[in-house]
Amino acid sequence: MPIDLSNLDSAPQSVISALNNKSELFERVTDISSILRDNTIRDAVVELDMIVRKEKVLAFHFTRAFREEIARDGLRARKTEEWRCLFIAKYQHLLKKEQIMRLKAGWSSYFTPTQKLGRDGRIFFNPTEKAYKNGSATSLLRYFGGEAIFKPFLADSDLNQILTSLGEPLIVRAAIDASSIKVFNPNAFGITWLSTYHHSLNPNAIKQDYDVYIEKPIHPENIISIQVVQELA
Repeated sequence: MPIDLSNLDSAPQSVISALNNKSELFERVTDISSILRDNTIRDAVVELDMIVRKEKVLAFHFTRAFREEIARDGLRARKTEEWRCLFIAKYQHLLKKEQIMRLKAGWSSYFTPTQKLGRDGRIFFNPTEKAYKNGSATSLLRYFGGEAIFKPFLADSDLNQILTSLGEPLIVRAAIDASSIKVFNPNAFGITWLSTYHHSLNPNAIKQDYDVYIEKPIHPENIISIQVVQELA
């Protein structure tokens, strides 16, 4: 089973014991960043991160898509231009000529070359469900196709009608080799796991979570579940 960073079931007792010696500190603060300078806590973060890096980790992908396609094909790491061309080819019967022109113009003008590179061939995940529970994943669940499709058109009610009619809001849980995952924050897995420990002692603690990504497809056999979200958070 992959490591689930939203609980402490797989955390080594030696690390938990070391952190328990700092329990008073965890109970006193709500922002974990304020205590990461402590040597014991910093060492625990590094050790937790190293443990995760050697294993598979449970990761959450938030999207609006067709459940049966993901179950059949997994998640694909497409280039943005490839995905947009496929989108228009598959759904042009729903689009007027003027809408297709507006889509192409919006994509071209909204995304900078840097933003394009930041999306090409990447599948984004989170190591917990925090983004769903706090509402920050709502647009990913509401609009079809991912940010590469819908991002420029959030204020376009005409196109939104189409983008909200396709697919269904899904949380895809996958088991991924943590060594293949790219992170934006050093020790992202260790801090996320530490945050779970922090919250177990202090319910008012701010839960920490990070965007992560991989640059290869997720095959169907690595998908644990595909959950339809009935109500958007």
